[in-house]
Amino acid sequence: MNFNTRIEGDKEAVQWLEGMAKNVKPAVENSLRDTATKIEMVMKANAPFETGSLMDSIETDFEHSGDISRANIGPVDSRFGGRYAGAAIEAGRRPGTMPPYSKIASRYGIPLSYAYSIAKKIKEKGIHGTFFVKQTFGMVQGEIEEMGYKILYYIAGR
Repeated sequence: MNFNTRIEGDKEAVQWLEGMAKNVKPAVENSLRDTATKIEMVMKANAPFETGSLMDSIETDFEHSGDISRANIGPVDSRFGGRYAGAAIEAGRRPGTMPPYSKIASRYGIPLSYAYSIAKKIKEKGIHGTFFVKQTFGMVQGEIEEMGYKILYYIAGR
């Protein structure tokens, strides 16, 4: 969607409005960065702690494409297949399929025979989710709302 505007009228008012328009993108990016950093800290504090690797893998990845700025916040671990490594920890896993026990063995530094027993138990019983990501966003809802106010404040020239 594109739209064009033409502002006419009092010279000072026109300059003020044009200045506001120039502040929009930096305002959004600054507020997004500040808010995402706070959310990442809260998510790390709420992550289940077994070995600490899940907490250490939580990162914020910023994307800017045209007029869109986005922050992706969550566990990233190439050992578990990429972007959102904590999916099974977050939402759990239904019984029925056995996870790759070689990854369990390498993750925890245990013999394959032990890892196989763990994978077999997961196949039988599944894994209960912790929902730490969902809880994090519930806890930071006020921060997300405040981000909107910060953007407006910044755009209006502080």
